[in-house]
Amino acid sequence: MSIPVASDMVQVSFDSESGVLTLRIVTSHRANLITPRVLEEIGAAIAGIAGTYPGTRALVLRGRDEVFCGGAEVHELIELDKPGRLRMLTGEHELFRRIEQLPFPTVAVLTGPCLGLGTHLALACDFRIARSDTRIGLPETRVGISATVQRLSRFVGIGRAKEMLLLGRQLDAERALQWGLVGEVADAPEFDERVASLVRACAATAPLAIAAVKTSIEADYPWDESRHAAELDRALDALETEDFREGVESIRQNRRPRFAGR
Repeated sequence: MSIPVASDMVQVSFDSESGVLTLRIVTSHRANLITPRVLEEIGAAIAGIAGTYPGTRALVLRGRDEVFCGGAEVHELIELDKPGRLRMLTGEHELFRRIEQLPFPTVAVLTGPCLGLGTHLALACDFRIARSDTRIGLPETRVGISATVQRLSRFVGIGRAKEMLLLGRQLDAERALQWGLVGEVADAPEFDERVASLVRACAATAPLAIAAVKTSIEADYPWDESRHAAELDRALDALETEDFREGVESIRQNRRPRFAGR
């Protein structure tokens, strides 16, 4: 029996027989961008899993069929005051950490562009499976934003992290597989079945053992909150610059940005 719960842009369905909870992000923007409101809705849905769906054995995170997530909606971000931007950045971090600390397996199903905030969201999951048309990247520096480093560098190491972060390089699905950002790539005809197979395997595991193993992994690879706090300060500073305003304006005008270093 499937129990659907939906908001405008964050759709949740729970299959009570398998214990699979699916959260689908479907925003009004064609690039499936995440606004502060959408971020709050995703956070509320994740935070409410234990109380609303106590039998959850696996979480599946999806975007739209043609795009997983194009990142944050910078046109709304630039309109926020500094406290509003702090709430947005803090909300992102809290969401990623909450997903990482869930006691059951989590799967990000990647289709089309997976950029910026979308990439961080996918990396917070235990597993990532990508359709062959997926593109993964962290293009924040191309818009004047200081991206967080800690999560990405755990997956690809400092050299490749620099390539992605400093150049804003986007990886196709096969390169993302080679670099360890995704665990599996499949073409469209077989993609849905490969996703279903992975999710079935996740849901069939022993829940108490899985929770214990995830706790042990978290202990062996602890998150450095002091490093993150410093990254957050730098990110906030970047959002106050003329370069960030120029980056957003260049998107509005569909042109190359002209950064002045101010």
